[in-house]
Amino acid sequence: MLSLTKRLITSASFLIVGLLTVGCSVLPASDAAQTPKPTRHSLAGGNDAAIQAARKNPAKALKESLYKFLEAKSFRSRQEGSEGGVTIRSYGEFVAPDRYYVSHHWGDNQQEIILIGGNSYLKTGDVWQKGPAEYSQYLNRISFLSREMIEQVDKVPAVRFLRTEIYQGKPAIVYKYDDRGMKGGHSWKASMKIWVTAFDGLPRKSVFEGDFGGMITSGVMTWSDFGADIKIEAPIN
Repeated sequence: MLSLTKRLITSASFLIVGLLTVGCSVLPASDAAQTPKPTRHSLAGGNDAAIQAARKNPAKALKESLYKFLEAKSFRSRQEGSEGGVTIRSYGEFVAPDRYYVSHHWGDNQQEIILIGGNSYLKTGDVWQKGPAEYSQYLNRISFLSREMIEQVDKVPAVRFLRTEIYQGKPAIVYKYDDRGMKGGHSWKASMKIWVTAFDGLPRKSVFEGDFGGMITSGVMTWSDFGADIKIEAPIN
């Protein structure tokens, strides 16, 4: 169970944050083509000022979107992808300031976790049990968006305004960035596309793929139901 729990904690960072840390994406060559000019249709009902700001300074505009994400009172998120050839599916919920729920499928394995304040609860099979305090501390510290993580955008070599398009019926700004580096003696490279809805400035989708010391990771993450009335309660006393 410990191994699966570690996987759950690691993948939760992809699910909720995915915007800045490991879990990014190398995109097809067609995406690197010259940015097309937005059409009237793509801008209809959008926020022209937000789109122009994104064109002028993509990194600054993306950071502002992530800060807005940080202030969200609640949201739901989903991930579908693979890590080292293993299929991953995750679903998460967040309620400010410190309530989290994650359901994680790693291959044929499944586990759920609830964090409330300093308490963690783990479910394997049909049984819930209290988890060690370090699970809660660890997940809170690295797996959910923080101001420190947002500031890492400044270290990304190039955040680009890619295009505008309609996402779920709303005008959205699409950003792209690539990054690479070394960690634990292994090289890694990654890229990501992020969709931010122009009318509210919130991230809604990311498509990513990366190579981390030979481990290939890819997938799609989406965020929805910002501000929804979500209940996350302790499953046991």
